[in-house]
Amino acid sequence: MQAKHRQRGWPALHGEAPATDEQHWRLYRGAATTKHIGAISCINFSPQHPFHFAATTSTRVLLYDGANMVRQLTRFKDVAYSGTYRSDGRLVVAGGANGLVQVFDASSRALLRQLKGHKQPAHVAQFAPDRLHVLSAADDASVRWWDVTQGSQLNVLRGHTDYVRAACLSPADSSCWATGGYDHACKVWDVRTGSATTSVSHGAPIEAVAYSPSGSTLITAGGNSLCVWDLLSGGRLLMRLGGHRKTVTCLATCTLGGSPGGGGTPRLLAGDLNADLKAYDYDTFQVTQSFRYPAPITALGMSSDSRTLAVGMANGTLSVKQLKPPPSARAVARGQARHQPRLTDFGTKVLRRAATQDVWGAPRPGGKSFRDARPGDSGATLAEQLHQLQRMVKLPQQHGDLTSMANHVLDINAHRLGAEEELHSQMRQLRQQVQAEVCTQLRLRQLQSMLLQIVSV
Repeated sequence: MQAKHRQRGWPALHGEAPATDEQHWRLYRGAATTKHIGAISCINFSPQHPFHFAATTSTRVLLYDGANMVRQLTRFKDVAYSGTYRSDGRLVVAGGANGLVQVFDASSRALLRQLKGHKQPAHVAQFAPDRLHVLSAADDASVRWWDVTQGSQLNVLRGHTDYVRAACLSPADSSCWATGGYDHACKVWDVRTGSATTSVSHGAPIEAVAYSPSGSTLITAGGNSLCVWDLLSGGRLLMRLGGHRKTVTCLATCTLGGSPGGGGTPRLLAGDLNADLKAYDYDTFQVTQSFRYPAPITALGMSSDSRTLAVGMANGTLSVKQLKPPPSARAVARGQARHQPRLTDFGTKVLRRAATQDVWGAPRPGGKSFRDARPGDSGATLAEQLHQLQRMVKLPQQHGDLTSMANHVLDINAHRLGAEEELHSQMRQLRQQVQAEVCTQLRLRQLQSMLLQIVSV
């Protein structure tokens, strides 16, 4: 049944990836918006469930659980930058306009470390996967590598000649980091040696960098374009994407129909100062979906399970959209839960809710009602009852009576259904009819949900 839905382009059932990007993005509804004093400069999600995220604005780092703010980190004397989670979600690191890089406990908000070394605003601060080191970058054109446990600086990576505003860890090698600066250069560093292994020129001040999921390509954002670089061939330019009208400010990766462990279709998200958010296919780098926001986009992030999309804007607005299962999936789940007992145990007396229904008192040929059936009735009488049940299966308005009547008939005649071949054959036919009717009802519910989605657009 799922294959047929995929072929016809219907909304996906639970556990199946949507047939198109458009269908997937439609499921992000009911955006919750909050207004803050300053522009949202950074959004970063915790990799661990329940996937809280940090939104950096003005002199604070705000910690959110979905659309609800749960904590504020306020130990900043000036503007805060780049609030990001550690891989276990327990610590948060952030830079500041005074050059300090600070480490906080995400639960207690306690300040744990202050890393001093930058002479100008530190716009980048990120934990390494080993949870023991931090990489930071600042407007003093330096990239620094820190030991968090000792609170000491291990290395200074020099090579940029202007502000460094972006950094990203390679998913293929935990020792390789890419940094982008206003000197138009993007450099790939090996923090073990402190040297740059690759350097490319974007042609404009770089605002954001991102690796492809495989780590073989690097994407730089600056001006109104994106550049895609092939790292396996030493930083060869594969293509330049110029579909944005104003400066591209942020990049993020999401997975359609996947999970934190993978298995979905990766997409590159790019936001710009024209208030446009575009989704790109990582294979072809074609735009698969585009969205318009009410103000210039300055930050964006997607949770590891791709169920929460957060977008920050220059006017201080934070928009949070959460993925909701398609109505068809919920309808199918409810229908299966309601009808499953009838399908699996119809012939073994699990229909135990015997209630008195008026239809039981309807006279049948011979003068007896169904309510008067007794174990001593003839086979012909029981056959008539089963025939009546088969007729009621086709009448949805009588399904409530059908359940109670079937319960009554099975209770008083269970000893005969397996002993008499003709009655056993009728019971088999009744069960097949119930199964067919349930399938029909499920298809109708899915069609109804699809129509509701179309109407609501």
